[in-house]
Amino acid sequence: MAAFSCWGKPRPSHVAAHGKTFDVVKGMYSHGQWVKPGQLNYCRCGSKAIIDETSFL
Repeated sequence: MAAFSCWGKPRPSHVAAHGKTFDVVKGMYSHGQWVKPGQLNYCRCGSKAIIDETSFL
């Protein structure tokens, strides 16, 4: 799950991505490219893993 940082002036696309799930390997599609939280210059976004415990049954 993506989470944006509220420090400074967050980009509107990063605020829009807040709380959305994405593939950890691919990242999230934004501005014509696949990026991962914190990858872009001056980006302070982060992520949190969501584990589906039922997949282990």
